[in-house]
Amino acid sequence: YVVRISRQLDLADVTPSGGAPNRQCSSRVISDGIDGGLSSMMFLGCAGRSGLEQAELARSTTCVSGYSMETDTEHVLNSIREKTMAHAGPIYLSLDADVLDRRHLNTSPRRRAGQVSLTHLIELLRALRGAEIIGAHLSGFIPGLATTQWDATECAVVIAEEMASLMQGETV
Repeated sequence: YVVRISRQLDLADVTPSGGAPNRQCSSRVISDGIDGGLSSMMFLGCAGRSGLEQAELARSTTCVSGYSMETDTEHVLNSIREKTMAHAGPIYLSLDADVLDRRHLNTSPRRRAGQVSLTHLIELLRALRGAEIIGAHLSGFIPGLATTQWDATECAVVIAEEMASLMQGETV
């Protein structure tokens, strides 16, 4: 089972061009390689634009928008926890920083609709406690050394620590 936390679905068609697949089809490549395909994936934080084909594919799985996480947090967290705990088996966690509100990344002064705050992201990760998280990765941060980017680096550390505690099975 794969829990994918990202602003983008990345379910674009994989076209054989002889090269490596691009980012827009990464979730589709993963789903093609796991038992159960898309029904073995959960997408959280979705807010990016996607084509009709990607939207149709997302209907075959659990897809929770970033907007709903911000507006109905408690209900969404309970639903995620329920669905995650219903899965009796190992889970791989994939988290892309693009799901975060821009102010946590220091890349743009504007907030894009549907992106989640660091507080809600940490709450979302904590909703996964008790699940058998066997692996995880964090992508999307390009930390800089400038003083203005220290906040983004500190944010990445907070998220990575939370993900590590999930894999260690910590309950606090």
